Amino acid sequence: MTLDSDVGGRRGRFAVERDEGARLVHASADVDGGPAHREVMSLPDDSLPWSLAEANLEANKARLAAILYTAAEAVRFSTVMLAPVIPQSAERLWKQLGCGGKLEDQHLDDLRWGGLNPGTRVAKAEVIFPRLEKEATLDKIRNLAGAERAQPPAAPQQAAAKEVTTSVEQQPDQKISIEDFAKVEMRVGEVLSAERVPGAQRLLKVMVDIGSEVRQVVAGIAEHYQPEDLIGMKLVVVSNLEPRKLRGVESNGMILAASAGEQGKPVLVTFKEEVPKGARLK
Repeated sequence: MTLDSDVGGRRGRFAVERDEGARLVHASADVDGGPAHREVMSLPDDSLPWSLAEANLEANKARLAAILYTAAEAVRFSTVMLAPVIPQSAERLWKQLGCGGKLEDQHLDDLRWGGLNPGTRVAKAEVIFPRLEKEATLDKIRNLAGAERAQPPAAPQQAAAKEVTTSVEQQPDQKISIEDFAKVEMRVGEVLSAERVPGAQRLLKVMVDIGSEVRQVVAGIAEHYQPEDLIGMKLVVVSNLEPRKLRGVESNGMILAASAGEQGKPVLVTFKEEVPKGARLK
């Protein structure tokens, strides 16, 4: 199946449907865009493309193309907006639409209506969110609730013993060899600049000089450190990690921090004495 945005370049009512879809998608990008988003997703139901096809496929071909393209383009916008919330499902949907490029590289500010090229071949449709059968689901919930009620309450000492055992089981003794530790390259880095990652409450983009080069590292410390306070600090950087993207920003390394208190507050690892940048930790 391929998509055509406006067969023969026609406008009139076909283009109006397309333009209305664009308006609704942009409205759904607002912070409180739930109603508009639902209106976008109802476009096929309101337009009844299947009825048009059954009535007269040839006569309604142009209008069908406009309706289906509008729906597909609306889904493309929705996929980008939903990616931070349901990344795996959004990735599957992105591939089904036949979109080029990586979904993680898409940014809402860069989206433009009409970006889904006419003639794009969509992949075979697969169910992203399987429908739950109401009665079967309710039966499973009832069975689980009944099994839980049927279990006798544990005595306090037994419950405490179980809790301790579970805690021990969840924290096995995972020792590594000296050879494994030697694979981790940690170097002293001096912070040259730091700024917040747009749209990410906890992330800072930090430029760190590790002696041989300047690395861009994304660190989850924005709630506890102001960017300007980091400049000039010497930190410990894991320098041989594979690059990864966080909120669309590439991170080349990891800044080490201790986790303090019940809330796990990050406390940056630094030095009491003067240490040259680029020095390796052993």
